Amino acid sequence: MKAIIYARVSPRKELDKTESIENQIDYCADFCEKHGHDIECVYTDVGKSGADINREGLWGAIDALKRNSLLVVYKFDRLARDGFIAFDVQQHALNVGANIISASGEGEITANLDPGEKFKLTIMYAFSEYERAKTAQRTSMGMKARQARLQKMSSRPPFGFKIDNNDMSRIVPNKDEQKALSIIRTMNEAGKSYGKIAMELEKKGATIGGRPKWYRTTVKRIVERLSDRLYLTV
Repeated sequence: MKAIIYARVSPRKELDKTESIENQIDYCADFCEKHGHDIECVYTDVGKSGADINREGLWGAIDALKRNSLLVVYKFDRLARDGFIAFDVQQHALNVGANIISASGEGEITANLDPGEKFKLTIMYAFSEYERAKTAQRTSMGMKARQARLQKMSSRPPFGFKIDNNDMSRIVPNKDEQKALSIIRTMNEAGKSYGKIAMELEKKGATIGGRPKWYRTTVKRIVERLSDRLYLTV
C-alpha cells in the first residue's frame, strides 16, 4: 500500500525530543517498512498548533491521498488537537478511499470503522483537545508568574515598564508611563470614552514613547491589554 507520512511539532519552545519531526518520521518509516507499505512522500508542519486548521503540510498530505493509500502519523494528535479539525481531516481521507493509521498503535481509521472504535477515537480527540487547553492555561499562568517577578518577556517591555539597566533580564516601572496608566485605569473604570481619556492624558502632560500626543486607538489598545498583562502603579 502507498503511504503518505505526516509529522507535526507544536510552536512550544520546550519540545518533547521523542516527538521531534525527525523522530516522528523515523518511527513512521520503520512502521511502513515493517508492514510492507511503500512511502510515497512525507509532509511536515513545524511550529504549528494542532488547533490550527491552516497547515500547509497537513493539507498537502491530504491532497496527496488516493484510493487505497494510507496516511501514517506517529500519533493521531499529530493530525489535530481539535475535534472539529480531526473530523474534517478524517472525512477528507475517507472520501477518497484512503485510511489513516497511528504508527504508535492507537488504531486505524477506515470507512467501515465499528461503533466502538469510533467512540474510542471521539474520546481520544476530546482528551487531546482538553490537554491542549490545559497546556495553554499552564503557559498563561507561567507568563503571569514571570511578569509578577518582573522578568523580561521579550526585547520590548510592556507599556508602563522599561528594561532594568542593572539587570537586562528584568523590567522596572517607567514612572512617566505609569502616570499615564494610572489616568487610563481610573478614567476607564469611571466609564469615560477613549477619546476623553486621550484628551486628559495630553492635558496632564503624560507621554507615550516620549511623545505628548495621544490617540483614542492607542488608549483602546492599552485598555485591552490591562486584563492580561502586568501593570503596576508607582
